[in-house]
Amino acid sequence: MLEAYFDESGKSKKTVVVSGYFASPDAWHSVIRGLGRIFAKYRIDYLHMKEIRNQNAPHYSHLSIPAREKLLRGVARQLRQRLPLALSVTVDLKEYEDGTSQRFRSQLGSAYTAAATAAILMTSNLLREQNIMQIIGWTFESGHANEKQLFQRLARMQQIAGDGLGIGWYGFTGRLQSKPLQAADVLANSVHNSAMGNDGMLQELLGANDSTGRTITKHYHVHLSSALALKALGPIAEEEARRRKWKKSVMKTATQSLVSQMSNGKSALTFLWHETGAPKPTRLKPSKENPN
Repeated sequence: MLEAYFDESGKSKKTVVVSGYFASPDAWHSVIRGLGRIFAKYRIDYLHMKEIRNQNAPHYSHLSIPAREKLLRGVARQLRQRLPLALSVTVDLKEYEDGTSQRFRSQLGSAYTAAATAAILMTSNLLREQNIMQIIGWTFESGHANEKQLFQRLARMQQIAGDGLGIGWYGFTGRLQSKPLQAADVLANSVHNSAMGNDGMLQELLGANDSTGRTITKHYHVHLSSALALKALGPIAEEEARRRKWKKSVMKTATQSLVSQMSNGKSALTFLWHETGAPKPTRLKPSKENPN
């Protein structure tokens, strides 16, 4: 089983970025322990990129700007050494509104929900290409304005797609209570800043600045333009508008359209299982339980 933690960043109000990491439970436990040591060293209780970048944020007021940069480098080192697979979907809000119909948005939802849907489809295809039929536990941050909409989307996808998408449990939790979600926040914020011309932290996270020879995180990133959204997710919207179950051909069209935007990721997935020491994947049906 894999656990996926995803968060959203869109402080410019022009784009929405949904980013996250996938790993085995053992790998996540290692991340939690590693971040805990960093928190103790810097005397902080949590990671939140928006606050770290704000000189007036009370929680980080005892840290100078150089100390905060050193903190982030340490966090990046922990994440890239333990989480070899990351994924991001970016949506331009104006393009999404202008390029999609009201009917489309009524079925697929907000740009945030569409981005999360695309992330799930992409993940399903990446795993299927490797014949890894594992269920995935999805966790998103609670409190988002479109949380209810995304919850309904996840329930619908699990209900009508069966084990084809490998959705096991899914739920929402507070970012401040979850170190894995804080890791996703660091990634989402870094991807968002990279789109604005500041990619230093993203390069740190992916290992591009790493001279140790350790793991370099493989990052899949798709810009979900309105044209791609209509091509990839439109058939799903139409099927739902007719209140019919998705056909395999619909799922194939959606995933192929998204995957065509990505580079080959076979080595990353192979390494994921090798690195975590996970047993050989077996075919499992997703659980109907929601832990939250």
